[in-house]
Amino acid sequence: MLASTGSASTYSRSLSSASTKAKASLKKAFENVKNVFGAARRNPRDFASRLWCPRTIAKSLIILSGLVFVGAVLFEILLYTRTGRTSRLGSMALTPLILLARPSVTLPQGTFQGRTSKVGPVFIESFLGMPYAQTTGGDNRFRAPVKVGTGEGNYDARGWGHKCWGGSDTQDERSGDDCLNLNIWRPRGVNPDQKMPVVVYIHGGAFNFGSGKERDIASFVAWGVDPIIGVSLNYRTGALGFLPSNLTAEEGILNLGLKDQAMAFQWVQDNIEIFGGDKNLVTIWGSSAGAHAVSDMEFLQVKMSTSSSMSSVHCLSYPYFKQSRGATASVDLLPSTWSFH
Repeated sequence: MLASTGSASTYSRSLSSASTKAKASLKKAFENVKNVFGAARRNPRDFASRLWCPRTIAKSLIILSGLVFVGAVLFEILLYTRTGRTSRLGSMALTPLILLARPSVTLPQGTFQGRTSKVGPVFIESFLGMPYAQTTGGDNRFRAPVKVGTGEGNYDARGWGHKCWGGSDTQDERSGDDCLNLNIWRPRGVNPDQKMPVVVYIHGGAFNFGSGKERDIASFVAWGVDPIIGVSLNYRTGALGFLPSNLTAEEGILNLGLKDQAMAFQWVQDNIEIFGGDKNLVTIWGSSAGAHAVSDMEFLQVKMSTSSSMSSVHCLSYPYFKQSRGATASVDLLPSTWSFH
């Protein structure tokens, strides 16, 4: 279960409490109106003088403002619980509060706390830099990726993790050996049991540079017609990930970058349901070198036939893929055990 979103019962209690307060305010307002008109019937002149009394006007404005505020709050709560969205006015009022929310998920490897941001029309929860494999340094250099172990620690997932060596560093993203990490974005306020489709993006860079930060996956998720989960990942590039030689062939360590990707896909299969995703509805998608990687995965994992069309590749063998289409390659992933030989 997700620790980030309130349960349905919490929302129900909040809505019930706000509704009770609204009813009490309305009842009091009607009683005041009834008393005022009763007094007006008994003494019209006195009523007119009191009606224009500054104190009476101020009290009326306060009551009216309270009713409008309670109604607006009820509307925003109802809209947000049903759609995960807020009105434009509600966004202006609630955004500062919602942005302070720290969503968290508990995985076998520990608890990760992400961040909330406003992207387009919706609020998006992001979990950045979560490791899917151990460091690539030390004894793990020029070796296949090693699965992360279990743990109970708490981790800050608000910032980008290290990217793999290759290409320039930026102010918020540095290179390092502990670079096998991935990033996840999901809409805020979505039912954890909804089982949203998942899209995993493989970055480009000629297999020599790049990182999962390459594309704005948060916007991809925010502007989706239906709720989806977006994932991007880092993998080893250059000589550390794709060193071609007879020695690396003999050692069985060719295409380590592709093995990193396969490890990330397995991590998604093992953990994405905790984020509200459906492991049976996972699509991998890439551009440039990432598109090549998608095709490489097809040929490395399954026996397949290809059509003569440049715009589509159809996989005719299961259980790994269903279909890919488009100029930038993408395939639908089915649950499986990923392994390279």
